[in-house]
Amino acid sequence: MKIHIFNLIIRPLMVFASLTRLTQLRLVYLLRGLSVSEAIDPECKALALQLEQDLLGLYGSPILSGEQLRLAMGYRSVEALRQSIVRNTIPIKIFTIQNRRGRYALTKDVALWLAQQRTDSSDT
Repeated sequence: MKIHIFNLIIRPLMVFASLTRLTQLRLVYLLRGLSVSEAIDPECKALALQLEQDLLGLYGSPILSGEQLRLAMGYRSVEALRQSIVRNTIPIKIFTIQNRRGRYALTKDVALWLAQQRTDSSDT
């Protein structure tokens, strides 16, 4: 009985306590049935919007690929970016476009990821 209570109550609380404040907030929103976009704090949303506008102005496109994506996400080389895609460890949604070579990401997704990295790092 003690193990059962530990697994149901104590262990999830221990895991929850180890998460950053922002991750806890997102988890609570998801458990309440709200969307992930509602779980993003307003400061993060504002920063993501500003970053998205900056990236759009810099690259002039709502999609990024290759060198642009590498630079925006901070990878050391295009090869490092490619390895991340192959290993499925890239932290944003990557997609292909029919009849075009390469992999692409939305500027909006990159901006949101960057804003979340900034917000998460300031929580710790």
